[in-house]
Amino acid sequence: MTRMERATPVGVVTRAGAVTRVARVLVAAGDRLLGDFLVDALGELGYAASADAATDTQRRARALQPALVLLADPTPTAATAVGRALRADPWTVHIPLVAIAAPPLAAAAPADAHLPLPFELDDLARCLGRWAGAPRHGARARVHPWPADHPWTDG
Repeated sequence: MTRMERATPVGVVTRAGAVTRVARVLVAAGDRLLGDFLVDALGELGYAASADAATDTQRRARALQPALVLLADPTPTAATAVGRALRADPWTVHIPLVAIAAPPLAAAAPADAHLPLPFELDDLARCLGRWAGAPRHGARARVHPWPADHPWTDG
């Protein structure tokens, strides 16, 4: 995304006002470092991404209606709770879930797919292509990983 573009829930708005659809991915992150890494990686792959603490994921998923939610919480209980809450909510039940965790923990989360740690970016790209669709060709769409009012935001 260039300086003359801005991200929206439906895509990227260019300076001319045209909206280009970009698949939005919501990251349910267990910590800020992991969330920032995944948002950067997703942006490089051409997806619009934002990250939230696991406790905010259901509210944000209802509002944004992303193409995919990545459950990237190192604690299996948190990822399982988020996955179950998203599956129980009629507004988010249709959103595909991908759990990212170490192999014995990844299977615990209710998800459509599991990406075991460690993974290569090519593995992430293939998983995203399958579950979120193809990104905008040649795009780098990045959204700030944490909302301005989020307690983990530095300022």
